Amino acid sequence: MKTITIDSNPVVAFVDVFEEADLARDMGPRFTCGEVEALSDLLRAVGATAAADYWIEAHATADDEDDQHHR
Repeated sequence: MKTITIDSNPVVAFVDVFEEADLARDMGPRFTCGEVEALSDLLRAVGATAAADYWIEAHATADDEDDQHHR
């Protein structure tokens, strides 16, 4: 496993960008299930749970019937 040192300013800037609902609506459907899971896991790890859930929901709108997030 890699060791990562987190500088809080870049983390805050990252979360600020990816908490935007418009970005999730536009890009979420274009992400693969693995990509959106990785992003949502990272957002959850830094406490942005609502944003993580929203990315999954936005992604799920375009998931095919047999895909992980299909609703």
